[in-house]
Amino acid sequence: MSPDCEPISEASPTPGTAAIDLVLGTPDREPGPEAPVSSPTPDYRVLIARARIDAEPWKAWTAAMLAAEVRLSCFEFSRKFNNDIGMSVPKYREMRRVKTAKLLLLSTCLNTSEIAAQSGFFDKSHLCRAFKLATRTTPQKYRKRELAIRAGRNPAATQEGA
Repeated sequence: MSPDCEPISEASPTPGTAAIDLVLGTPDREPGPEAPVSSPTPDYRVLIARARIDAEPWKAWTAAMLAAEVRLSCFEFSRKFNNDIGMSVPKYREMRRVKTAKLLLLSTCLNTSEIAAQSGFFDKSHLCRAFKLATRTTPQKYRKRELAIRAGRNPAATQEGA
């Protein structure tokens, strides 16, 4: 079992799961007619979980939290997520956070610490480490290069003048 899989009690329903209840049913009723008859590839429950991460990448999503939302065991959910998405929940969450940071770097004048906080990273150093692993460059160099390209300047000339 992965370290981020912790048991969730059935007694405490997750707030905001009305749409999931409609599709998956609740313990006291069967799923509605709009529920898929057979599980498509990728599994619709994985798509629901992925949409949750995509909508709020700054949240500390764990496999256990997402599994509870889509009513699967943590083990089964992790296996399905890995098979359908091609990476674990923590890897996918980090990839989405890096994408959010990229967007903020190019669309705001926030400093790296503020971008780290808004993207869901613990601090600037965590953002820089994850960003460099994903893009092979630092957030500052990425911002400078991409803004130069968008302004029609040669990024190599920008680096020489720095």
